[in-house]
Amino acid sequence: MLAGVIWFNSSLVSKCAASSEKPPEVMLRILFEACRVRVQQTGKFPSGLRDLAGVLAENQRRNMPEGLEFHDPDAPDNRLFRASPLGSRTPCLRLCLRQDQWLNVAYTGWIYRSKLYWQSEYVDLIPRPFANPDLLRRDCRAIPARAIPRSPECGPGQIDLVPHCNAIPTGPWFYRPADDGAGHMITNGEKNPPGFHDRIASGLYRDNDILFDVRGAIQLDGLVSETYQGIRWYRSYPTNITGIVAARTASRLHLLTGAIGTAKPRAVVAFLRLHFASGETALLPLRYGEEIASAEDSCVLANRIYPAAGAPRDRRIEYSLDHACLQNPRPMDPISTIDFVSGLQTSHPYIVAITFE
Repeated sequence: MLAGVIWFNSSLVSKCAASSEKPPEVMLRILFEACRVRVQQTGKFPSGLRDLAGVLAENQRRNMPEGLEFHDPDAPDNRLFRASPLGSRTPCLRLCLRQDQWLNVAYTGWIYRSKLYWQSEYVDLIPRPFANPDLLRRDCRAIPARAIPRSPECGPGQIDLVPHCNAIPTGPWFYRPADDGAGHMITNGEKNPPGFHDRIASGLYRDNDILFDVRGAIQLDGLVSETYQGIRWYRSYPTNITGIVAARTASRLHLLTGAIGTAKPRAVVAFLRLHFASGETALLPLRYGEEIASAEDSCVLANRIYPAAGAPRDRRIEYSLDHACLQNPRPMDPISTIDFVSGLQTSHPYIVAITFE
């Protein structure tokens, strides 16, 4: 079931339609049904209440709530949204209830709540930075479909993150690419790929004799701040990814990881939840300044790959890459699956690879 979906039956709509005070959800349902009639009559989706004259009575139109938005499902941008993993969740009607609180009606009639950016409700399907018409025009596929094929050099110890990935680590992803692929610049986009992109372009990376499969990254959101008070104001990535298949034993887990934004020393920025074949679980924390840190912070110790350890802080460098080694507390118990979970700190963590040793 879709998140935040509100169901109605015809008897409820009829009862509320006769009432002097109708919930906004019911008003949207009535409006949606009127829009459907309008499309059947004219072949065009209405652009406003005036287009519904003859479908809705004047008093019905007058009593519709303020703050309505009409979005033609066949408009070019909406067609792109519908062709993407967002699919049928794309709204054709929106109603601003109050500041940053919206009701949305999908073109199928589903009703769900969201903040200003409805795409934030579905970051598990495609990250909000990539749910951008200019970028969808370039590629509307789900992020895993954009990864290069797995190298035959990879074995079962190189955990395949691609089925769960929401970023391709050879290009910028946190804010979104600045180039739409057709030479047009996108507002608030990143012009440069991660500084380590050339090292992982082949899909493989080796560090201290540990081989990594580096074709897909998993980005999590940390703390979503009040507007203008942090680097992330709206939910743009998931806060957890579950069910990463492992199905093998390991004494140690090697991670290529990093973070956007700083946090307090030793703050648990994220953790791995290991699910064992025995039914037991274990949590392996990623602590800021020990296993993980942002590129602008040199506090991380010898596991820093990029930028070089001890390099001066440079806020133009957005992405870090650290090699974290985590001890498995149950080395003889096969790990069935792994969850990657955000600690909801001011730092936003990601993993590029996991290898079992």
